[in-house]
Amino acid sequence: MYGDYDEAVCKPGMLISENLLPQRVIDQYQMTPQMWEERIKTWYADHRGMSRDEAEMEYLKIAQDLDMFGVNYFPITRRSEEAAELLAEKNRLAEEEAMLLSHKAQEVEQEISRMRMTARKTEEEKMYLERKTQEAELLTVRMMEESRKRALEADKLKNELIHARVAEKEAKEKLLNFLSRTSDESILITPSSSPESPIHEMNSYDLLADGDMEQLSLEIEKERVEYLAKSKQVQNQLKELRSEIEQLKIGENQCPLDDINAEQLRLGETKYSTLKKVKSGSTKARVAFFEEL
Repeated sequence: MYGDYDEAVCKPGMLISENLLPQRVIDQYQMTPQMWEERIKTWYADHRGMSRDEAEMEYLKIAQDLDMFGVNYFPITRRSEEAAELLAEKNRLAEEEAMLLSHKAQEVEQEISRMRMTARKTEEEKMYLERKTQEAELLTVRMMEESRKRALEADKLKNELIHARVAEKEAKEKLLNFLSRTSDESILITPSSSPESPIHEMNSYDLLADGDMEQLSLEIEKERVEYLAKSKQVQNQLKELRSEIEQLKIGENQCPLDDINAEQLRLGETKYSTLKKVKSGSTKARVAFFEEL
């Protein structure tokens, strides 16, 4: 506005007419307008050759020494606007950075939460898989025990049937001998008696024995059918349980031993079949089987 200091231009009384200081500031100090003019003129001369920005900075320093009385008065509009814009831009950048950091923090928290949920879910699936595996093993053991009991019952019934047939044969022979002796005695004692009577009695015994044998055979067949049905039901339950467990397996967590076990199961090789093979056969066959293992 005034430019650089020039003695020809800055004549006495020129600055008094300018409203350089507010009346409130003038009233705070025991200085006349002429004294203020001399002081300002001296500062003006001291700042000769300064740029506008440097002069403003010097003014702000002096204003600070005077308890900041001129900061709100001196019209440093452009500089203030630039500073305000810079502060606003800086504030906006700080807010954006804070929002970005907050967003990243939320993403990290969500990722941690997802990882915890995944770990918890994996642990639950692992526990569920272990529980199902234990149930399958218990069911297999129970089925093997049931199969063994049924086999013993079948052998027992078979032996009883053989004994019954032997007893039947012996009874028939005894009956035939008895009827033969009775028939001879009847002919000698009462010739008028009917010769068809022994044959009729023998046929009655045959019908009775055949009825008992048929009833025994029906009971054995019924037991066999029930055993087969129950065994089939257990096999279906094991198959469903195995399918359910296979769906819960995590592929990347499987080790080579799991793959070998799956291949053996596919070929029908289980620990029970292995034990059965070990117990069966001669000593030489057992040694060869162990060498293959």
